[in-house]
Amino acid sequence: MSKPLAVAGVAASAGGVEVLRSFVSELPGDLPACVLVVLHVSPSGPSVLPRILERAGELPARHAVDGEPLEAGVILVAPPDHHLLVEDGHVRVTRGPREGGHRPSADTLLRSLASGFGPRAAGVVLSGMMDDGAAGLLALRVAGGLALVQSPESSAFPGMPLAAIELADPQIVAEPRELARQLRSWIGGLSGREGAEMTGTSGSDGNDPGPAALAALRGGTADAAPADPPAVRGGSGGDPDPVGPDPENDPALTAPSSPGETRGGDSSSFPPAQQESVVSLTCPDCGGTLWLREEFGAERFSCRVGHSFSAASLFLGKQDALEAAVWAAIVALEERLELLERMRSRAGRQRLALTRARYEREAEATRAKAAVLRAMIESLSQVPIEDEAHHDEERADPGAGTGVRTGEAGGHPAA
Repeated sequence: MSKPLAVAGVAASAGGVEVLRSFVSELPGDLPACVLVVLHVSPSGPSVLPRILERAGELPARHAVDGEPLEAGVILVAPPDHHLLVEDGHVRVTRGPREGGHRPSADTLLRSLASGFGPRAAGVVLSGMMDDGAAGLLALRVAGGLALVQSPESSAFPGMPLAAIELADPQIVAEPRELARQLRSWIGGLSGREGAEMTGTSGSDGNDPGPAALAALRGGTADAAPADPPAVRGGSGGDPDPVGPDPENDPALTAPSSPGETRGGDSSSFPPAQQESVVSLTCPDCGGTLWLREEFGAERFSCRVGHSFSAASLFLGKQDALEAAVWAAIVALEERLELLERMRSRAGRQRLALTRARYEREAEATRAKAAVLRAMIESLSQVPIEDEAHHDEERADPGAGTGVRTGEAGGHPAA
């Protein structure tokens, strides 16, 4: 078992299985890095993703085990309904609070890589809906790591790539195979710096951000803004034009910690506690009070126990809560209707004409109210925000990720 030179977090959701196969097919068997994969899958039932990825390329793949050390040349996949993150050079597999309605969450993984590996971490956001991974990729970007995003035109579901591009301004936007080649090249460039501390001085290309970005990561101030690897768009080499957040000049990234409580009670914990304010909203998962905070320029709503949401994922959670409340009201109305029908029948048997007529009017009004609520349910389902957590590898489109650019996906059969 060899210690990895770098760690890469790869996130995908709807349409992600074939894209992941294409991506890992370009990674060599002697890759001196550990690859961690998060895919939004059904929380119940087994996942066969490790077997699919192992057949697609040269790297061995397996589900991650809590507490195992990070290892070079292996793909570790988040088990269903578990977060995957890194801590002190080891893998953590937990059932912590959902983030953005997801477990596993791409944001959770990428933030842990930013905190633990800084400029030796890379984040890859592939096909999927909604915006999971965007905030985590921004944190990794601030830490000086490499941010790669699948080009929206090559994505079967471009929501996650578009959100990541808008928020994190990644260095590389390309098709999955090209992303893997760029990642492989970046890891090769780190080889001359093997053994250096993760907060050390610049390496062979002079672009390691070192202490400056890591100080900004932890809520401090930096003496100089970090430089970034060259920007690459569409898979072609670009000019060495640094892009992305500047942790020194962006007040959202270097705001001092708030005097309030930090997560976990540790002022040095990641992400750093920045300015927080209580909002008149409640958590759709637990009903607790929500705090609004900015983490490296990304707006997050978080409750006391740790559920966390972007504005879009909170909207989706509130839509689900509203639908549940409407269904509960429909149940109550239909139960009332059943009781009214029973009482109407009894009044008829007793020849109480006036009472029977009153129950008939009440029943008709109740039936109309239930119909209105059922129509409301139909209108709620038409809101154009969908939950990709139900798109597991068993039901993924076998042509996902291949419809825009011919030949991009690998030809390996699914398990």
